[in-house]
Amino acid sequence: MNRILLSALLLTAITSQAQTNTSVLSQTGISQTATVFQQGSGNQLTLNQNTGTGITANIGNVASTTQVGASTNGSTNQAFIQQVNGSYYNTGNILQTGGSGNAATIEQANNAGGTGLYGIGNGNTASISQTGAYNTDVLIRQVGGDLGASQQNKATISQVGSKMSTTGGTVIEQVNQSIANTATISQGVLSTDATTNTATLLQNNNSQRNTATISQEKSGQTADLRQTDGSNDNRASIEQLGTNGSATLYQSNLASNNTASILQSATSAGSQATIYQTNTSTYNTATIDQASTNSAALISQDNQAANQVATIGQGTNGNNNVAAITQTYTHALGDDATSNRATINQNLTSSGSVGNQATITQGFSEGQSTVTGRKVPSDLNQATISQEGDAHVASLMQGGLSNQATLTQTGTGNVVKGVDSGSIISDTAQQLGDMNLLNVIQGGSSVANVLQIGTANMATISQNNAQKPQ
Repeated sequence: MNRILLSALLLTAITSQAQTNTSVLSQTGISQTATVFQQGSGNQLTLNQNTGTGITANIGNVASTTQVGASTNGSTNQAFIQQVNGSYYNTGNILQTGGSGNAATIEQANNAGGTGLYGIGNGNTASISQTGAYNTDVLIRQVGGDLGASQQNKATISQVGSKMSTTGGTVIEQVNQSIANTATISQGVLSTDATTNTATLLQNNNSQRNTATISQEKSGQTADLRQTDGSNDNRASIEQLGTNGSATLYQSNLASNNTASILQSATSAGSQATIYQTNTSTYNTATIDQASTNSAALISQDNQAANQVATIGQGTNGNNNVAAITQTYTHALGDDATSNRATINQNLTSSGSVGNQATITQGFSEGQSTVTGRKVPSDLNQATISQEGDAHVASLMQGGLSNQATLTQTGTGNVVKGVDSGSIISDTAQQLGDMNLLNVIQGGSSVANVLQIGTANMATISQNNAQKPQ
């Protein structure tokens, strides 16, 4: 085992300005260890640990660097660690403190993490930690290649500061047969000035048994998380604690048995959240929780979707929120008694909210796809909308057989209607097909417009002027 400690520490005490340091370190073989320390501004590091002649795997290497930037803006440092070609059981760490506009990349690629299905604990570990502002091109790549899959890898990026990765992005890639990987991006944790950060996390291409987490604090955050193309048994979550956040999560294309969740807290006014579990998507669960005002949530589980569960909760005193769930081309699979379940709850712990909108669409009108024009199955779906407060709107469209819907509105001036699709009957909540069941429960001075077309359907509407809950 070779051990190298490279220190590039150049300080000028008289002027309080640091010189620019440049380090290039290459190691060939296995079980190498390299540690680099740089202080000042404009530092650059390239650290390569690659295979040598006759060696087919890059195994057991450790590469670490610490870069301490100057306190002034424009103190920019760059670090690049490369552990590639049959890479597994390697460790790469980058720590950058101070300064602004820092860049960091760790690449552990081409058979990243071993060859056995779900591995035997021989994955790579990569970690990037940054403080400061305006950092750019922050990337961890643990990517499979010709020699095997990307599996059992662990990647972590932690950033404290504002406007992180406004150019190039903060990105983790665990792709090309991504199996049993763990990835975490944290931005702004415990920081009072962590604003306008962006994060992208990719676990794609035969994505199985992966865990992905993005956590962001303060305002103006953007998160994009994708587990796609043969996505099975994955767990994905996004948490945003601040205003005007945007979160998008994909588990699509032959997606099954996945769990997706987005949480936007009580301080997250004006936020947007979207989950896509689409394209031959089965047995998935999607949850969005929003606890503030003027926010929008969408869950899309479409295109041959079966046995999906979608839930949107928009909480206490949540005014002017919009929630929508679409489950089209949907049906029951196997022996399950129900197909898809869609639930929207708005303000269920207080009656103080106004102006919320909730929409659930399951199946197609008259069972005919608006995309292909062909008849498609849609049966045994369940839809539930619950709204507390005043002046809310609940919209429903179910097409197919044996569907059930329950719409509950507690308060005054609420409306039950249809989904606005350009149809002349879009102002009515619709169940189009046979053996469907509809229940509508409303408080005083409310309006319910419902339409059932087919045979053996049943509808119950209860309207009363009882005092709304305090």
